[in-house]
Amino acid sequence: ASVGASRMYFKDSEDDYETLDWKFEIDYEVNERARLYMGVNGFIRDYTDRQARDIEGFRLEDTILGTDQSGIEGGFEQSFRFLGMDGELELEVDYTARRDRHTGYYDRDRLKYGMEWKFEGEKWNFDVDISYAENDYLLQVSDDGALRVSDEWIWGLEIDRKLSPKWSLFFRANGETSDSNESFFSYQSNSVLLGLRYR
Repeated sequence: ASVGASRMYFKDSEDDYETLDWKFEIDYEVNERARLYMGVNGFIRDYTDRQARDIEGFRLEDTILGTDQSGIEGGFEQSFRFLGMDGELELEVDYTARRDRHTGYYDRDRLKYGMEWKFEGEKWNFDVDISYAENDYLLQVSDDGALRVSDEWIWGLEIDRKLSPKWSLFFRANGETSDSNESFFSYQSNSVLLGLRYR
């Protein structure tokens, strides 16, 4: 179990907020190489200056936004040997419900599925992760008059080559795609990074 508090600062101070977050997790060892886990989590978030909105999206001048989120997650981890390398596979499902304390304008339900493969050898390490999420907004309306929804795909690939006990060369690629019935919130981004890492 864990509890934490933080304050985030942004270039636009309207986005600054304070958060109290918590998490509790239990797990069960299936055998020496596999485990099941389940957890609950959430946060309480208070913005410094961001104004809440009414159900039509107009700012409420005298009301500062606050949101609460709670969720449940479950997953399975399995370690194995593959081509002389130590491997690990993780599957996870995560559901979260965010609620606006004022009018419900920011209320959102999110269901996420994730998968990650890791391989570690004497010289090479590989890490591949991919996730898919469905976001359903309970009050926000899109351009076509329907409730706002979006689908997200996120993936990452990292390859690490050990050069010495302390140094390694790595390559990292990431991609994210969001498809929403509110055109303003649809986007695609990709990044590539090559560098040296000191352990």
